[in-house]
Amino acid sequence: MAYLQVKDFKKKFNDLEVLKGISFDIEKGEVLSIIGSSGSGKSTLLNCLTFLESLDSGQIYLEDKLLFDGVRDSKLKESALSDKRSNFGLVFQNFYLIPQKNVLKNVDFAPKIKVNREAKAYKKSLKSQGVKGKKLKEMVNAYLKENLKATEEYCISVLEKMGLKDKMQSYPHQLSGGQCQRVAIARALALKPKILCLDEPTSALDPELTGEVLKVIRELKEKENITMIIVTHEMEFAKNISDKVVFMANGNIIECGSPKEVFNNPKNQLTKQFLQGYNK
Repeated sequence: MAYLQVKDFKKKFNDLEVLKGISFDIEKGEVLSIIGSSGSGKSTLLNCLTFLESLDSGQIYLEDKLLFDGVRDSKLKESALSDKRSNFGLVFQNFYLIPQKNVLKNVDFAPKIKVNREAKAYKKSLKSQGVKGKKLKEMVNAYLKENLKATEEYCISVLEKMGLKDKMQSYPHQLSGGQCQRVAIARALALKPKILCLDEPTSALDPELTGEVLKVIRELKEKENITMIIVTHEMEFAKNISDKVVFMANGNIIECGSPKEVFNNPKNQLTKQFLQGYNK
């Protein structure tokens, strides 16, 4: 079985059917690019996959296990969804950095919340074992100190890989658009997701800044072997970096195959028309 399997995703907004039965799979370390015109359902697909939108029906299998069923799990609490969501990192089009926090605090904010949540579970476990009083407090504080330090060190290492170690104390308004997007990628990676999802990661950038972000994404594939799903309008980039390409239109997957198959020898007329528009 594939590392990730998406089966029969369906999603409506009122009477508008946005996803009409989307299925695909991806192996560990692969890059899947999703292309298609605006309104084809690409971003909704990513939002459903990362639990920002609820599915009407469909399943997600990860590492041979059923992670989520849209019907069975429709009423899961936010805490349970959060655990499932942690398997996926999502990089948005428009960064969404916290303006009042510096780069490092933007990146380690969510991981440190996770550590504090885990510390509460650790404290509960200790209490069940009969640990209490001063010893309980000391053990929980030691746990927090060790794990918060390790988390910060890991986040610094991620920023270094993004070429941003010298910008850790800077604030978002002091950065270029390309640097902000690299911070957003670092923030997603800081939670150690199994799959990194990027939704039009260069669409908010000036053309001269697009290259630096695409370079970082390429390095994540080549040096870190990170499994990625990328919604993109950068056709040449998708052609060169992808192991698989999906073309979507009207809420359906119209064509799926290797970059060579989809870009050089598309079978569907809709795919041909879309690619001709980009090749003009």
